[in-house]
This record gives sequence, structure tokens and C-alpha cells, in this order.
Amino acid sequence: MFAARPGRNSLRPIPTSSQTPCACSPMSDLYALRGDEPVFSVEQVGDIVILTMVADVKSSSYQSMQHEYNRLYGVLGQDQVQYAAFDLTNCVILDSVMVGVLVNLTHRIRDRGGNAILIGMSDHVREVLERLMLLQADNKRAMWTTYAPRQDAYEAYPW
Repeated sequence: MFAARPGRNSLRPIPTSSQTPCACSPMSDLYALRGDEPVFSVEQVGDIVILTMVADVKSSSYQSMQHEYNRLYGVLGQDQVQYAAFDLTNCVILDSVMVGVLVNLTHRIRDRGGNAILIGMSDHVREVLERLMLLQADNKRAMWTTYAPRQDAYEAYPW
């Protein structure tokens, strides 16, 4: 499994044993044990993983977000995954922890030669990311191409 590193990059996973994590293992028992729900649903279509926000981020604890990050880190590390689409249609608020999750997972997929996009952002979420200068095309930040509906993203594939 994975554990969070202390300090600035606390969401970067590090192996805690010789076991390799299984990205496809069911997490429902773990979520039930902690009393929360996953923040993203995972849907795979070919070499694309669509991560749809299903829960309100502000109801998740920091520990819960670490577990969710570790789960998604494993999913995006699978050999057949080349692209990630973050569907933020249900996202009401985007806090700093969730921004960190999005940035680090984007780096995960790009480090493997893939790419990530954002789908369905509200005006508020777009404003947050613009203030953080994360939507600028300067190759220094985790800049994403954005699409309003999912259909537009499908038509533009590959990203």
C-alpha cells in the first residue's frame, strides 16, 4: 500500500511494504471502515480513465483525500492507461487539497507519456484555477485543456 510523505509534497505516495498495490481492488470496505465515500468514480474507456467527482470535497477529511489520491495514483499507473479526464461537473468547491490531487495526478499521467484534461468546470472552479494560474499555457504548470460537455472531449480525442 502507500503512505503519504510528510511535508510539502504530502500527497506523493511511497511504498510501505514489498506488496504492489492493486489499482483494481475494491475500496468499498476501506471507505465503509472510515465512514466516508470515494470522491471520484472511475470509468475506463480504452486507454482513457474518466474520473468523475461524485462527492462534495468539503465533506471529505484530509486523510480521506490521501486515501483517494493513493487509489487514483494506482489507477493512473496501469499500463493500458494513457489519458485521464477529470469530470468536474459535480464540483461545487475546489479546495487546496483537491487542487493538489488534480495537479499531482496530472503529473503522474504525463510522466508516463499521457495527458489529462478537465471536463465540465463551473465558472467558480474555473476562476479558482485561473487565480492559481493553472490554466495558463506556459508549460511550467499543470495546464489542462478544458471541455464543457463530455461529448466535446470525446470528439477532440486524442488530447
